Amino acid sequence: MKRKIILFALFYSLLFFAACKKKQNPAVVSTKIPETELVSILTDVHLAESMINATIEINKRDSLAQALYSKIYIMHKVTAADVNASINTYLHAPLAARGLYEKIAARLSLLDSEFQAQATNQQTPLVNPINQNQLPLPSAK
Repeated sequence: MKRKIILFALFYSLLFFAACKKKQNPAVVSTKIPETELVSILTDVHLAESMINATIEINKRDSLAQALYSKIYIMHKVTAADVNASINTYLHAPLAARGLYEKIAARLSLLDSEFQAQATNQQTPLVNPINQNQLPLPSAK
């Protein structure tokens, strides 16, 4: 009887530890859009969101958002569904998402320092990083 209890306890202990095994969290995921392109797209999305939030007139934000997102999708030759599917894939892999956003943050930081250098030098006009001069920069008021 004691042997059965010990085997029973051992079996359920092993079952418990097997169930508690840490789930795999890949650092690299496979999506329809390659990671380098997704970094570029999401960088442009962050810049677009900045422009939208900088828009003073609230009633123009929706149309500006629609125009900017449309321009981003056309420029990168992707659809909104492709981008959303790629983002959803990254949502299920936090390590990969963290790496992706570290690359986006680095790219935004680089663009910001280039923008600041242009602003201080005033040698060349300031350009919008989304499709170079296609869309106006919001005016600071």
